[in-house]
Amino acid sequence: MKARLLKKIKTVSLLNENNRHQSYVMIIVVDTEGQLCNRLWGFLPLLQHHRLTGERVVVLFFEAYSAHFPNYTDSRGFRRLRLLPEGVVYVQVMKIIKRLFKNGRFTYKNTLEQHKRGCSLVIAWDHRLEPHDEHTRQLAVRLFRPSDAVVKRVDGLLEGYRSKGTILLGVHLRKRDYRYFHDGRFYYSDAEYLTFIRQISQQVESMGYTLRCLLCSDEPIDLSAFQGVEAFSIPQSESMEDLYGLSCCDLIVGPPSTFSQWASYFGQVPLKLVWDKTASLEVAEFGICTNLDQTKPVEMTNWLRERSQLGDAPQVES
Repeated sequence: MKARLLKKIKTVSLLNENNRHQSYVMIIVVDTEGQLCNRLWGFLPLLQHHRLTGERVVVLFFEAYSAHFPNYTDSRGFRRLRLLPEGVVYVQVMKIIKRLFKNGRFTYKNTLEQHKRGCSLVIAWDHRLEPHDEHTRQLAVRLFRPSDAVVKRVDGLLEGYRSKGTILLGVHLRKRDYRYFHDGRFYYSDAEYLTFIRQISQQVESMGYTLRCLLCSDEPIDLSAFQGVEAFSIPQSESMEDLYGLSCCDLIVGPPSTFSQWASYFGQVPLKLVWDKTASLEVAEFGICTNLDQTKPVEMTNWLRERSQLGDAPQVES
């Protein structure tokens, strides 16, 4: 097993010929926990490090998600590594890697500043808030673009709901795990989500636009609970379709979540996180995610005009 592991790692490594110990110049990402978007946010600073230095980043334990991203699986510099036979536990794998790279630097909370010319084990989530630039964002958008099948299905569906003068609001109804996360603080009922939608609808319609809502959830959606608003969902959707669908909307709203923040970041769509079930939402406060928990403001009048495909601002009746 050790020989097979070493052979696989060598195929994605750069050998530092100037190092007499012949340590490998690479970063190995060893996170095992966290849902998809938690993982993606952690990758960004490491992706920037790879782009600026040329050092390779190898991601372990990402097989559950990597198949969703054809461009990522074809990447040579920032890639996954298929090396884990079934039944091998995390601790055993770490012991093997440490033996193979005994000359490298191994700290579980390593920082990029500490990383020298050698091999480092890194927990990407520890780096999630570190800055990165627009070039890295564009690279991330290319690497983590969903499959053509997902893009085609979602684009085709949304096209049927877009029309001149219409604004598309993506609503992230985070349900299942949020019943217990932070003691249910961010778990909102359908009635509460409907209140949020109506707040936004009143403001958008006062500007002369029609609001339509794409509802995305990790549980089955009861559209009958959203009477009085134009709401729809992606039939038999999976998480990748919901994530891409949100990124194609004109506005996004939902509870604090890396999922909706990634959709905003990926699609450059203004987002409003709802931190309290009694919140009063203002369209002017929506912002585009530039990093996790960071947004940039948007001039909403111009944004809505452009996204509604209107040449001129609509006339509002007095």
